[in-house]
Amino acid sequence: MGSLSNAVDGARRKGMILVLLGSLCALWFGIQSHLDNQAGAIDFKAYYFPTRTVIHGSDPYNPIKVLREYQAEPTSRLDDQLVRTVATHDPYPPTAFLLLIPIASLPFRAAWTVWTILNVGSLLWGVVLIWDLGADYSPQLSGALIAFLLIDSESLIASGNDACIAIGLCCIAVSSILRQKRGGFGVLCLAASILLKPQDAGLVWLYLMATGKGNRRFSMQTLIVGIVVGLPSMLWTYSVAPNWPHEMVTNLGVYTAPGGINDPSPTSGATPGSLVNLQVVFSLLKNEPLFYNLATFLICGGLILALLTIAARSNQSRRQLLLGLASLCALVILAVYHRRFEAELLTLAVPGCAMLWSERGRLSNLALGFTGSAILLGGDGTWVFFSNVIEGLHLNHPHIFLALQCLLVTLPAPIALVAVGIFFLRIYAQRSQGPELIETRES
Repeated sequence: MGSLSNAVDGARRKGMILVLLGSLCALWFGIQSHLDNQAGAIDFKAYYFPTRTVIHGSDPYNPIKVLREYQAEPTSRLDDQLVRTVATHDPYPPTAFLLLIPIASLPFRAAWTVWTILNVGSLLWGVVLIWDLGADYSPQLSGALIAFLLIDSESLIASGNDACIAIGLCCIAVSSILRQKRGGFGVLCLAASILLKPQDAGLVWLYLMATGKGNRRFSMQTLIVGIVVGLPSMLWTYSVAPNWPHEMVTNLGVYTAPGGINDPSPTSGATPGSLVNLQVVFSLLKNEPLFYNLATFLICGGLILALLTIAARSNQSRRQLLLGLASLCALVILAVYHRRFEAELLTLAVPGCAMLWSERGRLSNLALGFTGSAILLGGDGTWVFFSNVIEGLHLNHPHIFLALQCLLVTLPAPIALVAVGIFFLRIYAQRSQGPELIETRES
């Protein structure tokens, strides 16, 4: 018995070492982004300058008025047109303005420093807690997958995108509800995550709402906190910008219009392969927004609806919850616009993968194959590698070049995410039909 305990403790130590190595990489990315990227923290500027605009009583969705705040910052002179466009065209709902006031009230350099600390800190805290959930089943595998996600997090941290803090807070909330510890803090974290990034954490909240009485209470508390913070923020925005919904949609159109940086089609202004949502795949079949958006929403919506229906059948065990979360995180990424760095949401699939791996069978190999492929192909490293390989071939035939780019750069990530979403959904459906396996190490 003592030798078994020592073996388990040793495995957890090795898993934690892997997580710490990945965390050191993430910390280094944060330090580098602060030292080298203060003038180019493109996504952070998209939150900072609109929030400063609303603080000063002006319309945060009017690019002309935001431009005045932007031009008052000396580092803006170093920016190119793309950064100016992102900094002055706010496409996000106003729910997060109250949360961002303490940051936006600071001078830019100080605000960027604080934001980087919050981003890296929340992400590391969240992934360590998720690793701990996976470590109940396979600490070394969980540590390896988490470490790889962190090693591949450079663009997420360097850009200053709020997905970093939103994913971290969402992971903290998931750990809180599954461990049944620090429930009040978990509620605050999930509410903040939804206010910052509703397209990421909103469906996690809905899933928890469907999975049983205890989780439903947690979700209702989260909803109340979200309303208490988000509604005043929206009313405040309305007082200075009565037409903000129309203006926000107009700003969003700047990014999603043909040739825009969020256009998923082959005519996108983004770097090929930078988007990983399912619209990218369907746009190759027919480059019409009505077609590829409708096809994506029908497929992802149907799969998510099936998942929620399964979740609502009965109170879910932790093992079942982990399987559902593994499927959901992939489907969330596929359903709406997501860049590669937002694939860090796959952190939530790690415990489910570790759980199946610990069962030692055909499913364990499939779980690792699908999850590992999605993490590998959805990251920046593989994308950059294949992009450079294709560029290095110096192909003179454009059709061959585009075919290789499609097969090696554009399609692998969304297809791998589809595989993860469907695989875990199938296992989740099977194991929700009868009594679940006896839990071990649930404390």
